[in-house]
Amino acid sequence: MTGTSEYDLVVVGAGPGGSVAARVAAEKGLSVLLLEKKTKPGRKLCAGGIIGRVMRKFDIDEDSLECKIESYKVFVGKEGWIDVPAKGAATSYRTTMENESFRRFDYYLAMRAKDSGVSLQTSAQLVDLKRDDSVTRLLIRTPVGDMTVSSRLVIGSDGFHSTVGRLTGLSPPPPSDRMTVAVQREVITGRNSDCNCYHLFDPSITDTGYLWAYPKSQGFSIGMGCLASRIIDPLKVVLQKAMGQNQFIKTLIPPGSTILPLEGAPIPAAPLNRFVAEGVMLVGDAAGHCDPISGDGIYYAMSAGKLAASVASEAISAGDFSRTRLATFERLWKGAEGKELAWERRRLEIISKDYLTHFEKVMRRRKNPSAERFVRRTDYYLSRMTRLMPSFVVEKLVREGYIL
Repeated sequence: MTGTSEYDLVVVGAGPGGSVAARVAAEKGLSVLLLEKKTKPGRKLCAGGIIGRVMRKFDIDEDSLECKIESYKVFVGKEGWIDVPAKGAATSYRTTMENESFRRFDYYLAMRAKDSGVSLQTSAQLVDLKRDDSVTRLLIRTPVGDMTVSSRLVIGSDGFHSTVGRLTGLSPPPPSDRMTVAVQREVITGRNSDCNCYHLFDPSITDTGYLWAYPKSQGFSIGMGCLASRIIDPLKVVLQKAMGQNQFIKTLIPPGSTILPLEGAPIPAAPLNRFVAEGVMLVGDAAGHCDPISGDGIYYAMSAGKLAASVASEAISAGDFSRTRLATFERLWKGAEGKELAWERRRLEIISKDYLTHFEKVMRRRKNPSAERFVRRTDYYLSRMTRLMPSFVVEKLVREGYIL
């Protein structure tokens, strides 16, 4: 395949952030190419949880979901099991299970983008990009040959190991304390009527992270994540041990279940300070747009994609693709969802010194309605005053669970 195609915007990566960015940009009148290196969107490790505000903010069709979640059942060390309601949450997403009765979440989002006028190219791997005279030229490798694409703007939503980030120098290799490693296996039981997500904070499993079990229509995804800097034994060994010896997890794997092969992936545990360059913006895992504590990146990727598309539309209208112009995206993001992630990163740095004890204290108060109401009130007021407090006071209040 030869020749050059021209677009206003090329989005690299058809995950949640990329597909939302592509759709919003197309709806604003831009010509958009959405590239996906795999044969179809959706093939990547993920527990499968979709929080309620994703559903509310992005008008998600329920046909893309597998299970509506009633609550999170959280096991925390000495405190045992605690029920945490999960209003509006669901699962689906990047399951490895073959189930044609629903549209996979990533696939669903990509098809919404396509229906909005986006050109979707699958099995398309970005090889190189060069910026010249306000135009970016991208070399794309496909099964039928290489092609060159020209674009005024590029949005990189191509994950933790972002090719766009690497080629533009925006994504240096992160140190081990700024990344989480996750592993997972899908368990097919043939049916599932359990509508709860399970999180286990258990020192016998990991001391800075948690094990999860998320329901799917035909079973569960069971996995765990841990800060890379705190890993001692290989996580695949730890997960296998937990699945074979943890009494609760064993109840989710009845005789005759099929356990699919292990998957693993890194997850950012800190947002990038800079995720904009000349003619380029990064969103999602590529920019570290992920909650450093929970590992939730779906909502943040989609929000960043929507915002980046709006900034792209304004840049196209102004004919200005400079880093200064696109820095509007950084500024607006850091003043909204980015502020949440920056705080969660600071909180992680504090609680990682005694991770499980912190969650035990938080969950102990959740068991007592009066204590929980008190913490909610203190968190509301104190969290707004952290800039006025000495660091040691903030750390003490976070460790004790008075600032969440």
